[in-house]
Amino acid sequence: MRALACGVSLVPSGGSIVITSSPAGSITAPGMAAYSASKAALDMLVRTWALELGPRQIRVNAVLPGIIETEMAAGSTGELEVIRRVTANGMIRQAGDMGPVFQFLASAASTPLTGSLVGAHDGIPAGYSAEAMGYLAAGAEAAE
Repeated sequence: MRALACGVSLVPSGGSIVITSSPAGSITAPGMAAYSASKAALDMLVRTWALELGPRQIRVNAVLPGIIETEMAAGSTGELEVIRRVTANGMIRQAGDMGPVFQFLASAASTPLTGSLVGAHDGIPAGYSAEAMGYLAAGAEAAE
């Protein structure tokens, strides 16, 4: 943490810090304890730094992407299908889809935002879609 504090002290006044977090900081699933805990810690770091750096006009925000097609996601293809069904719109994003969100938070257009956790997660924390509920129910029936 000391290294982070030293690094932040070098950010010029009026800057913007944008951190990548995850919806997993506030919702979780079995087997995700360490990942979810680390993302929850990042979320609190964003909020704390927003308060600490606000007087220097430094904005601190986080982007919470949803499912991004990466090597990490590719390693769990079966789970990826379940997760896709959990999004409100059935989307799995490419990394480049997140660029405009980060650009916005780094730009002057987002000046009123600080301490914000900006969801770019296709509705994952909103709850389960009808498709996801049907898929999960079908799996439960098959298991009986």
